[in-house]
Amino acid sequence: MCLMLPDICGKLEYPDVKGTKARYQKWFNNFCKNIFCPFSDMEDSAKSIDFDANACYELRCAVLHSAETDISEDINIDSFDLIFKSGKMMGNLFNSSPGITEEATDKKVEKSYMNIDVAYICNTLFLIAAKYVVDKGKR
Repeated sequence: MCLMLPDICGKLEYPDVKGTKARYQKWFNNFCKNIFCPFSDMEDSAKSIDFDANACYELRCAVLHSAETDISEDINIDSFDLIFKSGKMMGNLFNSSPGITEEATDKKVEKSYMNIDVAYICNTLFLIAAKYVVDKGKR
C-alpha cells in the first residue's frame, strides 16, 4: 500500500498533470529523490543503480497489478530482490552494483543487481507522504 502513496500525493500536488505515471514520477522526484537517490546528481551517478522514480513506479505497478516483485527487466538490471530484515523496523535501503562479476564458463560476466529492504522503503515512503500532507495543510 505504501507504494501507492506517491499516486495519492501526486494527484494532490499536480492535479492538472495528465497520466498516473507522470504525476507519480514527478512527485517522487520532487519529494523522495534526495532520500532514495542521494548521489544521483553526482558526476559518477551514471555508474550507480538507484531506486529512482521509474523503479518505484515499476514496483508499484508490478505489485498492484500482478502481485509480482521482480522488476529487473523493467529497470534494465540483471536481478531485483525485495528483502525482509526480520526484527528491524528500519534497515538499509539497498545493496546494488552495476558491475559485480561472477565466474561463468571461465570468463567474467558483469551483473547488475538491487536488493531493497521492504521495511525501509515502506516506512520512508510513509514518512515522506505524512510530512507532505502536514506541510500541505500549512499552505
